[in-house]
Amino acid sequence: MVAPFDAVAVAAAAGRLLANATLAPVRRLTAAAGRIAKTGEPSERVPEGGQGELARLGHSFNTMLAALEESLETQRRFVADASHELRTPLTSSSGFLEMMADEEETLGDTGRHYLSVIRRSTTRLQRIVEDLLLVAQIEARRLELSVEPVDLADVAAAATEAARPAADDKGVTIRLSSLDDARVDADPQRLGQVLDNLVSNAVKFTPPGGTVDVAVERDGLALLVVTDTGVG
Repeated sequence: MVAPFDAVAVAAAAGRLLANATLAPVRRLTAAAGRIAKTGEPSERVPEGGQGELARLGHSFNTMLAALEESLETQRRFVADASHELRTPLTSSSGFLEMMADEEETLGDTGRHYLSVIRRSTTRLQRIVEDLLLVAQIEARRLELSVEPVDLADVAAAATEAARPAADDKGVTIRLSSLDDARVDADPQRLGQVLDNLVSNAVKFTPPGGTVDVAVERDGLALLVVTDTGVG
């Protein structure tokens, strides 16, 4: 004869086993959703075994992940294809603008002004296209880095000069201070893209009359520092 206490303990243990078995698919769904939220990659699938509502829930979850994965892949292909398609005409336009710049003295003040505006706009579009290509390569895990010794002072100077026309048009002062010796091993093109974006955003969100400072500092490590008087 089983004592009442033993019967309760057996019933509780059986209840825990049943609850664990019942909730195991839900835990798998929760864990998978957490991993996807962290990685942003919906390629994972959960087992669809079992019966009833939980089995249908697993199937629906996998169907949703498959649709999301296809949607993301379509978006990535579009960004990559559009970026490549835009790159060629922009390169051609830049070439023609350089040819026009060789005859700049014959254009007159108005012509030179229009040429300057078009060149700035073309440069900005090229930067946007390069950024789109970079994002597409990162998401496709095809980003290749060409690491070499890079002088951060040169990178900072290039980013500052690239942003100066926009800063001047907006009435924002952009200043550069750098060290003589600040070399690091990096991909100069990718590093330049990152700094170009930082400086461009700093100018964009700094009100007229404000200041953007680009500096190369050393605090044990060489640092690129962008500060501004904007709201951010």
